[in-house]
Amino acid sequence: MHPRQGTGGPGPRTRAAGRIWCNAGVGGQNEAGWARRNGLVLATGVAAALPVIVSVIRALDAGWVPVGDDAVIAIRSLDVLTTHSPLVGQFSVASGGGPVTHSLGPLLYWLLTIPAHIGPAALVLTMGLVNVASVMGAVALARRRGGTALMFAVAAGVALMCGSLVPDTLHSIWNPSAAQLPLLLLMFVAWSVACGDHRLLPLGVLLGSFAVQCHLTYVPPVLAMAAVALVGLRLAVRERPELAPSLRRSVVIALVVGAVCWIAPVIDQLVERPGNFAAVGKAATTGQAKLGVDAGWNTVSRSVGVVPWWLREPQDPFTRLVEVVTPPPAATQVTAVLVIAALVGAFVVALRRRRAEVATLAAVALALVVALGLVATSTPATGGLDSTVSYTLRWSSPAGLFAWMAAGWAWAVLALPRPRRVTAPVRRFAPAVALGATAVVAVVVAAGLEPDLIESRYEPARRLNADVARVVTPDAPVAVRGDDKVFDMAAGLLYDTRRRGGSVRAPKYSDQLGEGYGGPVSRRQLVTIEAGPRRGPGRLVARYRLPFVGADPPQDLPVTVTIDRP
Repeated sequence: MHPRQGTGGPGPRTRAAGRIWCNAGVGGQNEAGWARRNGLVLATGVAAALPVIVSVIRALDAGWVPVGDDAVIAIRSLDVLTTHSPLVGQFSVASGGGPVTHSLGPLLYWLLTIPAHIGPAALVLTMGLVNVASVMGAVALARRRGGTALMFAVAAGVALMCGSLVPDTLHSIWNPSAAQLPLLLLMFVAWSVACGDHRLLPLGVLLGSFAVQCHLTYVPPVLAMAAVALVGLRLAVRERPELAPSLRRSVVIALVVGAVCWIAPVIDQLVERPGNFAAVGKAATTGQAKLGVDAGWNTVSRSVGVVPWWLREPQDPFTRLVEVVTPPPAATQVTAVLVIAALVGAFVVALRRRRAEVATLAAVALALVVALGLVATSTPATGGLDSTVSYTLRWSSPAGLFAWMAAGWAWAVLALPRPRRVTAPVRRFAPAVALGATAVVAVVVAAGLEPDLIESRYEPARRLNADVARVVTPDAPVAVRGDDKVFDMAAGLLYDTRRRGGSVRAPKYSDQLGEGYGGPVSRRQLVTIEAGPRRGPGRLVARYRLPFVGADPPQDLPVTVTIDRP
């Protein structure tokens, strides 16, 4: 096989009678040219990721510590490779009154296990690196698929999209947030695989597994994109039989990656009753009322119609829920129809012209639009689960960005004449100008990032951890008790104590933390965190004023901490 025809190697777009396949890169240059092109890609990727970098720096400067659900994730990450290593993911509020359900797998815990032992800063840095790599990977694949023009458009779009996300999303270890930018990278990976770039199959399996194991909301988009990628890959191989030998190697590697990613949840299903897969399936198929088709269309309209969610400021939970269950303005619905029609039209025209790179791009975007509608439609409307759309639909921002990018680039390729060869001065200065413009957009977005929603709790949590560490007996088991109002502080204390090497137990939170943290608390140091004045026995450790997040008007929650020894 000629090296220019390999899907993973460099080569111009090739065309032959009766065949379609995709541009897999630009080649034919010497090593100096390769270095210059990749230097531009790296610089553009870093510029696009600037909001992520600034978000990480701000979190570290604010003294980020895991509290609440973040602390639960950090604790479970500490448990990896212990006698009660997690086989499933984060506890799910979808459990309701039925069997306890969790996210599908522990890949997030695996990712964070070493950083969790090092400390809070390492957790933030790890997620920051993952998100920066995801952004840079998306930018690089945009260059690979559509050249420098698409690369700069995607880079600027990603920077703008970051401004629509809840501030802590860009560095958060919280499972619904942790997969958002990896999902963005998966969109470009799926497009590339559908074009025949089969060497990205293992990466696609890893990213897809990570996303769906983080949270159930990612199951529909990942499955939809996987279907498009595999169908496109099958057609590419049919048109180019010479790909088959190297494809087999990629498939084998992808299967091995998949087996490693899913071995833990499969073991859980085999040894537990009913098993998490069965519990999730039962919860998903219950007859409870759903938000319905209207909510699905409202979500799609606001995701791709003007002004789309990905170009708006972050929404608080109440606003997001209201926008899902109420019809958007007529102009938003009309423009959403136009964007969807543009994607459908591009798909049809590209098929007729045998332009697989355009057809597969439009197909991936349409799959994401359908998945968005499905997630909103199937969200339960009872038991308070309707409010979960405040975070289960946050991935609408990267999906909406991708849909707009796909529609714009597809028709630019299909409808516009092939550009004439540019002059040397333009070739020399245009990339620098485009890079500078992208950097300006990223700087503006980064400068406008708001503080974390719960940043006001970091300092009280640090003081609580330090105060308790001074009074507990080293190497003696510690039990923590507290109600839902002080869950953030209690979970943060459990992580800090556990990371310092202490043995901890918290029966109140055993559903979230696992059975190893349940059971009796006798013969243990009992730390009680109470919302309000001191009510029980024990030595007073300290009193705190905990900012009550979301209260209007602002108010503090008085917190009392005591310790009782047997």
